[in-house]
Amino acid sequence: MFKKNIKKYILIPFLALGIILGGIGVPSSMPTVAYACNSLNEVTANLNLRAGPGTGYASLGIIHQGHSFRVTRSQGVWRFGTVAGGANAGRQGWVHSNYLRFIACT
Repeated sequence: MFKKNIKKYILIPFLALGIILGGIGVPSSMPTVAYACNSLNEVTANLNLRAGPGTGYASLGIIHQGHSFRVTRSQGVWRFGTVAGGANAGRQGWVHSNYLRFIACT
């Protein structure tokens, strides 16, 4: 019986910690940081525009590779801003910074 319960008492807390640290849709306590300028970026791969800073938030649409995204603030590795071109031009939301290439500060 002890061997069966050890999984429940040891593995489950580590799994929960991994989910929290991994940032998969768990609201973060990290502060949102405003940018001193509007950072214009090129999207380097097709990318989900999200309702919040994490993969657990709903997708608001796809930003296609090569389109522009104007960043106004950040939270950890997530960037909030406005899509500057394509079908979702003008929409605001969150994207992961790994898929952005800085172009200019405007």
